[in-house]
Formats: sequence, C-alpha cells, structure tokens
Amino acid sequence: MSITDYVIAAATNKEVVNFEGLAEVVTQIKRLGNDVNQLLILARQDRINYGNRHGSLGYV
Repeated sequence: MSITDYVIAAATNKEVVNFEGLAEVVTQIKRLGNDVNQLLILARQDRINYGNRHGSLGYV
C-alpha cells in the first residue's frame, strides 16, 4: 500500500488493510495443496503406511 493510498483511506475513515506478503501466503497454500494431493495418490496406491485406519491418529 502506498503512502497516498494510506492517507486517502485514513482521511475517509475507511479501514486500512495491508496485503503485502499475500502472494507468498498464496504460494505456500498452493504448495501444501500439492503435497496433500501427492500423499493422497500414494495412499490410494497403498505405497505409504498411514497408521491406524480405525483409531485416532494421536500425536504426530
């Protein structure tokens, strides 16, 4: 957010929201989604052991 945008928002009593760094967060969320999908594929192929299927997972 530029200084001009901040001053205009503050002067008009609008909420000031800072979205700096949001692109990095989105990138990390996409990477996590890819990891989950890869784990799901491996689990469906019975290529990984994912623990007790009928009980709680407990602490990881």
